[in-house]
Amino acid sequence: GKILLGGQDIGVSRRNADGTADTGFNVAGASNPVHSLAVLPDDKILVGGLAVPSAYRLNSDGTVDPGFVANVNGSVFSTVVEPDGRILLGGQFFEVGGQARNNVARVNANGALEPGLAPDVAGTVYSMALQADGKILLAGQFLSVDGQPRGNLARLNPDGTLDSTFNPGASYATFCMALQADGKILVGGYFTTLAGQPRSH
Repeated sequence: GKILLGGQDIGVSRRNADGTADTGFNVAGASNPVHSLAVLPDDKILVGGLAVPSAYRLNSDGTVDPGFVANVNGSVFSTVVEPDGRILLGGQFFEVGGQARNNVARVNANGALEPGLAPDVAGTVYSMALQADGKILLAGQFLSVDGQPRGNLARLNPDGTLDSTFNPGASYATFCMALQADGKILVGGYFTTLAGQPRSH
């Protein structure tokens, strides 16, 4: 029932269920901006943010886990844990683990780059969601994926190739998304049209 917070000034903080600070959780360098948090099955915490390192893992007490090294050259805005333990990273970066990656990458549980997924997303990825079939939804501020037009929303196949059947198009940046139980997708952002229909953000 405890609550994890990430942000501009607090870095990572944990609160008890009543909102009071959890004094047993203390992250060194906690002022670094944090944009994404994901809790793993073993209660370790994935963190994505702006500072170097921009992707790292914490133990449940807030100490840094040295067993995870991703080496992301840029910012991480979204972290998604797949059922097999691999991790999707989205953001504004061009290299992971010394290999070229344009704003989306998959790493193994230890942070090492997984070579099979390498889409070319021409812009920033702010949010991702994983469908039950393993397909990967992307929201952000981009106009193409793998050279194909995509207006700030896209879907990848599990291997990272572009899903040609999904192209709703948002008129401007999308910042967050969530999947409903029925598979429908909620999207929020700066857009005024979505799939050609008027929608205010």
